[in-house]
Amino acid sequence: MIAGTFREEDVGRSHPLRAVHQDLRAEQFVTTLSLMRLSPADVEDIVARMPVAAADPAALARLGYQRSEGNPLFLTEALRDSVAAAEWSGSEILRAAIASRVDSPSAGGGGSAE
Repeated sequence: MIAGTFREEDVGRSHPLRAVHQDLRAEQFVTTLSLMRLSPADVEDIVARMPVAAADPAALARLGYQRSEGNPLFLTEALRDSVAAAEWSGSEILRAAIASRVDSPSAGGGGSAE
C-alpha cells in the first residue's frame, strides 16, 4: 500500500498530480478521502478535550483557529506540545514536531515511510 496526500489549493488543474490521480481513480487503484478544515467550534471542542495548560481555553481556541486556519495537523501538534497562547509560534512548532517524528521511527511516523 502507498499513501499519498496533497492539498487541493496547492495543486492546480494543470498540475501533473491531477492527471496521475485521475488515472489511478479510473483504474480503481485509489481511494480518495477529502478532509475539510476545522470550524471554530471544532477547535473549541478539541481544546476542551486536550490536556492543554491554558488559563483561558476559549482564548486559546480562538488563537488556535486563527493560527491554524482550521488545519487539524497544525492545531493538534501545537496543542499536543502544550503551547500556551502567549508562546505560540506556529510554523516553528510544527517544523520541530515533524522533525522529531521523522528523526524517530519509533515515535509513530518514520517507520511507515520505509
